[in-house]
Amino acid sequence: MPLQKIETKLQELLSPEIFNHSLQVKEFCLSIAKQYSCEPERLATAGLLHDCGKIYNSGELISRAEDFDIPITEVILDAPVDILHGPIGASVAREIFGIDDNEIIMAIKHHTFGANEMTLFSKLIFVADKINTVNNNYLGEINEIKSALARDLDLAVSNLLI
Repeated sequence: MPLQKIETKLQELLSPEIFNHSLQVKEFCLSIAKQYSCEPERLATAGLLHDCGKIYNSGELISRAEDFDIPITEVILDAPVDILHGPIGASVAREIFGIDDNEIIMAIKHHTFGANEMTLFSKLIFVADKINTVNNNYLGEINEIKSALARDLDLAVSNLLI
């Protein structure tokens, strides 16, 4: 599905706030793709779709998680949208948007908390999401993280890991 078509469909499904955040992440991805030798449209697609799991509310995410045999713990019940929108979003990207690019799927899946083995692509989406978040936990560190990103992606990622 072409990027513009994904954007139009996503706008219909997400709240305006989440959609605007997704646009910011997409634009940021376009701005850094060349620096990291990534295909701009693929990286932008992952940036645009990274929060597509947020089309579901908490109850729907929990139900979908059960469909994928994701154990529902107290931690998940305390914050289902925060925890489940990445893994469920990966399936949304496949099912609703027709994404079959595994690198995009894995970047969506791991953009919230990261993973032990992240590709360059996944790391870029992880960082792009964090530094373009409205309710940003990293506000005081944004310039430092952007500076690290300009020099060393792994340094930027390590600055963001909780």
